[in-house]
Amino acid sequence: MKTPSDHLYKLIQSLTKNEKGYFKKYTSKHVIGEGNFYVKLFDEIESQKAYDEKKLVDTFKKYPQIKNLTTHKSHLFTTILSSLRAFHAKRDILLIITNLINDATMLKLRGLFDLALKINNKALKLSINNHLVNYQLISQINDIQIRLELGYKDTSIEELEVLLDKNILLGEELQDRLKAEKVSRLLFYMLNKNRQFANKDLVVEKMKKIIVSSNFESLKTSKSIDTRIYYYNGMANYYTAIEDNPMHLQCIQSLHSTFTSNPESITPRLGSYINYTYNAIYSCIHANDIDGALKYLSIFKNIEKEYDLSKRRQADILLTSYQIEITINLIQKNFKSANTLSEQLNIAITKHSKHLPKSYIDSYIQIIATCDFFNNKLDQALDGIDLLLKKRRKGIRQDLYRWAKLFQIMIHYQQGNYILLDSLLLSLSRLIKEDQSKNAIESLFIKHIKAMASNPSQKNIENTLQEFKLKIAAIPNRTSEKQIVKELFLETWLEMLSQRAD
Repeated sequence: MKTPSDHLYKLIQSLTKNEKGYFKKYTSKHVIGEGNFYVKLFDEIESQKAYDEKKLVDTFKKYPQIKNLTTHKSHLFTTILSSLRAFHAKRDILLIITNLINDATMLKLRGLFDLALKINNKALKLSINNHLVNYQLISQINDIQIRLELGYKDTSIEELEVLLDKNILLGEELQDRLKAEKVSRLLFYMLNKNRQFANKDLVVEKMKKIIVSSNFESLKTSKSIDTRIYYYNGMANYYTAIEDNPMHLQCIQSLHSTFTSNPESITPRLGSYINYTYNAIYSCIHANDIDGALKYLSIFKNIEKEYDLSKRRQADILLTSYQIEITINLIQKNFKSANTLSEQLNIAITKHSKHLPKSYIDSYIQIIATCDFFNNKLDQALDGIDLLLKKRRKGIRQDLYRWAKLFQIMIHYQQGNYILLDSLLLSLSRLIKEDQSKNAIESLFIKHIKAMASNPSQKNIENTLQEFKLKIAAIPNRTSEKQIVKELFLETWLEMLSQRAD
């Protein structure tokens, strides 16, 4: 039997409070006959913690419309989209400019050229003010076409030449932006497809070749904000690949300041701004710049206050802020403070989980389990790990699943379950072999945990820990191996084991 689609549920849950209020006003004005039923259907779906069509049918069993529920759900979906377009028509700068260009085009087709030119000029000014080169080019081409229809009335040959030259310059600027986007996306693809760095030298060489052959460096000083954003993002990925931490952080900071030094550019690119602020936080953390991380975290938290966000975005910023603060407290070994934040995160997950993808929740479970471990709540930590491990066949990020396998071993070692460790280490070895993506840190981990568990004498543990710590210290930053070390807080744990051995 086909499972009912939850697309309508997801759309309703994504709406902000203002969007929901506007939908109800919109429905009362624009939907004849079925409007009241749509509002009730909307309210019922919104109240559900998870989409339940059987409950929906039972709630509306006395309504004749329930016989055609699929059709009415489809109409409600379309109506919500229509209300969103109307709601954002005067709020979303991209929609405003698009609608102005469309209005100018409609007026032009009806021979109302003077009015068309006036409306088009509004679109042009907004495009310039918001640094939207593609819309600016469309508006200027439209401008020249309207002037042509007017027989170039009130337009001198010099003015026309200036307008046409502007189009050429804008075309070149747009071409630079497209080139920057191409290089940036290729570099990102190559980095993320080669996270294990099995052929690291080859990957870096290919990345370098792309940068040089495209003359990528020349785009750094482009007038276009989008071009500069793509440039800094692309170079940040390159510096990640070559493990140049200072340059990576510098690129991320330059990228973020490109937004903040042009605040009017943020609203049309809000999603990117949120992502890059998040990246700036973790770049500072990886560079051991906690003050910098806290500065960007403050900016990250304020985004919710400054912009009208969907419930998903609001929930994401709230829960991710908790996650970051817990991470910083764990790095600083403020385990009690981390524990308090972890408890607050747990409550927030219960309240907001329906607004977020399951993959997001998995990463929050990861940090909570880590916090439980360092607060010696080992059974609770295991419960969190079990939640992640049980999801393997239901879809979980492979890196997160392997992290859970490693962390599970750490917990059982901490509990002294040495007999169980043999089977867990064997299971991890099999997983690595199956995936054919053996990681150096995983090999070190298996070797040293096995050595300590097989001979738990104080001298052997001290020697093994010392060797393990030296091996970890030698791992370069910004590699996949170092990332695992950081996510496991492995250095902190080994230090705790050393103190216990003493």
